[in-house]
Amino acid sequence: MSKPLKRSLLVLLAVVVVGYLTALVTIAWAMRQPPEQFGQVMKHVPWPAFLAMPFESMWIRARAGMLQPGDPAPDFRLQTIDHKQEVQLSKMRGRPVVLVFGSYT
Repeated sequence: MSKPLKRSLLVLLAVVVVGYLTALVTIAWAMRQPPEQFGQVMKHVPWPAFLAMPFESMWIRARAGMLQPGDPAPDFRLQTIDHKQEVQLSKMRGRPVVLVFGSYT
């Protein structure tokens, strides 16, 4: 293999590695953004990238949060199902609270 060919292959390899790392950092950043902004980034990602990048493990780390077992839950407000009133978690302190995420059928 000639010296110019080796050099060209090394430059190409460097460009591919830098591009891959840049894509990983960009997607990791996007995963920590609000859903609307995350969607704006992800709509530009071509489907083959999902095969080449560790999306699942990146998502689990990005959305893991900082709470540890035994930590108090962060305060939040939600509307009731009928939208007639708001419920705030901190006002229920001392009473049992059950949070259900997803479908309840």
